[in-house]
Amino acid sequence: MAWNEVLLEDEFSVGFAVESDVNTPGSSWVWIDAEMPQVSFDAAQTDAKRSMRSRGAATRIFSGRVWPKIAIRFPVVGQLVGYDPESDTPGLKAANAFLDVLGGNASLGYQASSVSPSDANTITCSTSIPKIGCLVAALESDGSVAAKGIVKSLSGGGPWTTELFDDLGVAPGASTARLPSYTIYPSNTAPASVTIRVTGTHSDMERRFIGCVMNKASFAFDGDWRLYCTVELTAYGGEMPKDELPGSGGGIQAITDCLALEPLVERGGARWVLGSNIFSDLSDGTLDPDGSPDIRDVTWGWEFPHYVATKPGGRQGVYEVLMRSPMIDVGFSVPDISDYEVDAGHFAEEAWRNLTDFSLSGYLGDTPGKLLSVNFPRLMPTSYPEVTFVEGARHRKVSARCTHYDGDGASTDAGNAAHRLSVA
Repeated sequence: MAWNEVLLEDEFSVGFAVESDVNTPGSSWVWIDAEMPQVSFDAAQTDAKRSMRSRGAATRIFSGRVWPKIAIRFPVVGQLVGYDPESDTPGLKAANAFLDVLGGNASLGYQASSVSPSDANTITCSTSIPKIGCLVAALESDGSVAAKGIVKSLSGGGPWTTELFDDLGVAPGASTARLPSYTIYPSNTAPASVTIRVTGTHSDMERRFIGCVMNKASFAFDGDWRLYCTVELTAYGGEMPKDELPGSGGGIQAITDCLALEPLVERGGARWVLGSNIFSDLSDGTLDPDGSPDIRDVTWGWEFPHYVATKPGGRQGVYEVLMRSPMIDVGFSVPDISDYEVDAGHFAEEAWRNLTDFSLSGYLGDTPGKLLSVNFPRLMPTSYPEVTFVEGARHRKVSARCTHYDGDGASTDAGNAAHRLSVA
């Protein structure tokens, strides 16, 4: 059976494995729930332009190295089906594990009867110290989760007074449990190279791309506010020839079921907060404890600039891929309504004209194992906020980039990080 029939039948599996270096294919596979990878090829070609030829005949072209480029789109998911927050450790499951290459990570464990309210921007944790920059979520006795916030600073020593980045939408009950959470953020750790493997129903239906280093990771919500991620990678080791493929070949692979996130804004506790009380001149968005109104089309992306150190004896001529600091861009739209007026003008215009920084946070979901939080603590606008229309309403399209932030109490764990993404 030809490989093309895998595409026609939609019967395929996608997996990846972390490599020790750019030339070594992995062997411990993570099989993911993803769309069929889109593959293109960046081929080096040289036009000889040196021989006499007849009219209409092209000059000879010589081909050099060929670097496959792979794009994989998958839904960002919560914890495993049957997740028990009291005993299970949170983490990035299935396809989410791709996101570990974004940099550092930190986690909080479950703590019974440890969270109590203090004020709209502060909670008290009695039994275990929180981590700065990480998500704290309070599990009520009825099993619901409404109070969620990013830790900004700590004081005291058991109990700890925990100041949060944004005001709480709902205060926790007295002595509620702290849910375990897992937070990723940019750090000094460079993205690891991976092998991408695509298999079909038959043993001869297999492709492997080795030395895959991430170029971009982009995030966007669909119409129902389900979060999707698209990772784009370059296979600096190339596509493995079929006679070099190790293992038993193709076959449909089992995928571990995970809980679907609940990022519908209409769900309890789900909200976007624009402005933040850290930057007082654009604090309008935090005055409403329910969050800022009608934020739409939220997208963000990480881009990793590459430098390739060459070596004639290396696969595809690659000795090592060197990474520079990632750039993180954010886009969203907000309506032209009074909630976003600053000094008699729209906040986006004021921010762009006056080079004023602002923040954006999202706290989505209300069920353990299905929570998502995203926090951009300091954004700078990168272009004029053009007018756009969303369902007939006039909006401003905001484009921004993460910039230096040092407003947390310390830089340990995810503290002072340019971006925090948490699941709980």
